[in-house]
Amino acid sequence: MKIVLVDGCFDLLHPGHIKHLKEARALGGFLIVSLTRDRNVAVNKPGRPIYKWKDRALLLRSFPFVDKVVPATSGINSILKWKPNIFVKGTDYRNNQHLLAGIKKACRDVGAKLILTRSEKLSTSDTIKKIQRTENAKMSKSERLRRCPNCNPPMREYIKWTGSGPVPKLSKYRINLSGHRVRRRVFYR
Repeated sequence: MKIVLVDGCFDLLHPGHIKHLKEARALGGFLIVSLTRDRNVAVNKPGRPIYKWKDRALLLRSFPFVDKVVPATSGINSILKWKPNIFVKGTDYRNNQHLLAGIKKACRDVGAKLILTRSEKLSTSDTIKKIQRTENAKMSKSERLRRCPNCNPPMREYIKWTGSGPVPKLSKYRINLSGHRVRRRVFYR
């Protein structure tokens, strides 16, 4: 029986994920999904994952074409640990030789065949951006102005006297709930 390994975040499952997994399963008899741990996802995709590892694993395990879901730090580590016959990545890797170099080496080391699926590329990040644009369109102009352009939570306003001497300055700035300093105005007495 051929063991097929697939690696990824699989956050906010969409039809592209399903097609990718089905195509990978068709290549062999046993499909292992190497699911990236939360802290490793957050390094490459700030603000993610939307769902915790255990929730993403629960969703993947519910598919009849997925035989096993295992935690992973990277695709390369998973290849070296599980030693599959076939390792499958999505179409987004087709034009990225830099990312594929380490994967190709790991596959050679364990004797695995690297296959890139033909299913179309759909992006969870693009889906999240689309949802944010829809939400922003529903907000009033004053609500949009109070949002941080970096991470979108509402802001608190702070006023602080700075400087010393005969002309102290009043600095008015906003800090959102994530701690980003957003807008600053300086007033002189």
